[in-house]
Amino acid sequence: MSESEDDDTDREELGRLATFVNIGIALTGSLCVFLYGWLTLKWDDFERVLSNTSPDMALRLGLIAYFTAWVSGAPIDLALQKKVLAKDRNKGRLTLGGFCMFASLAASGVMVVAASFTRWFSVALLVFWAVHLAALWYMKIYLKPIIAETGRWYFDRGEFSNLEKLRVLDTYQFGHWTFWKYLPCSIVCGLLVVISFSNDTREFLAWIIHPILPLEQLDALLPAITFFLFVLLSEGSQWTTRLIAINSIRVISRLRKRYKFVHVVLLADVMRQPDLLTEWRPFPKLYALFNRGDSGSRN
Repeated sequence: MSESEDDDTDREELGRLATFVNIGIALTGSLCVFLYGWLTLKWDDFERVLSNTSPDMALRLGLIAYFTAWVSGAPIDLALQKKVLAKDRNKGRLTLGGFCMFASLAASGVMVVAASFTRWFSVALLVFWAVHLAALWYMKIYLKPIIAETGRWYFDRGEFSNLEKLRVLDTYQFGHWTFWKYLPCSIVCGLLVVISFSNDTREFLAWIIHPILPLEQLDALLPAITFFLFVLLSEGSQWTTRLIAINSIRVISRLRKRYKFVHVVLLADVMRQPDLLTEWRPFPKLYALFNRGDSGSRN
């Protein structure tokens, strides 16, 4: 067995050990939390809290949490874009489409707040969510060329650490994870509309949840509970991925001070191993650079 194979075996064994340790930590922590809750909290406490919570107050708290998370996250996303993106075909000018999207989001947000104490709140939220999806679609059309142009610019300059930051930003903004965020959020948003206007559906869901929560308050609190679920799915997943992206970019910046980055396209060209490219595909248009005559002369 060669030395490299021995190294791979050692890595696999260490990986298995790390996996077992992580599972043990997760199980132990979960057990401690469960035992603490079981020993210190009583079901009567939950019933007392629910019985003293008004539906309007619950909906108001959920709305405050949603808009706080949504509004506070937008400047962070813009700061990430400003830090990573380097080329803009519009030269920093706000396009008419961007202005319309911004105005539509503001108008639909005001509509959600105005309808927050009526049964039309769910419809206003659905309209706001649809405008939000349209804004995301517009942003993808607007930013994708900027990301591609910036990626080519970084590649030509040999700034491969910045190219990796760009890959992190692209994955955060338009990665496959967004599908698994927006699909369940859209379903929950549609369910909220049905619950708000269909007494039979609301009573049926209350009957299903009855073994978990007291039935007396469920009928009134079910729209607020559904909205809290929407907020948890939407902003919980967004902030989790946002923090991962922020931390990834910080790690790349720190590594840049200690190591020199070499792009896999150039490495494959120098080593005459095109198979190295099969697992690195964030910017397909850059593969044309692989066959360029001057690629082997890059640092």
